[in-house]
Amino acid sequence: YLGLGAGVTQFEMEPHEAKVLFITEEAPIAVVGVDDCLCPTIQQHYEAGILEGRFIKKGETVYVVAKAPIRAIEGCAVTPICKEQGLYAVTQIGESLSYSIK
Repeated sequence: YLGLGAGVTQFEMEPHEAKVLFITEEAPIAVVGVDDCLCPTIQQHYEAGILEGRFIKKGETVYVVAKAPIRAIEGCAVTPICKEQGLYAVTQIGESLSYSIK
């Protein structure tokens, strides 16, 4: 995880090395990846300080970047991965595949 940034990002890579970059509009909170594929279908909607989304399968984890600490509202558990960088793991719990975090 490289963190939030703006403008030009530079790094060196060894031969046959790969990096996956997720680039999105600046937002207070956004899903930036999932635990089971490189090119996920991310379903999310942010409004009034609440991010609502949908998991693809039970037990899935999505990775969220947020400018402020977040907490689970419904359908998930939130675990900080790197608070300094605002990175969190949001894991599906229960029967619903929908989740809400704030």
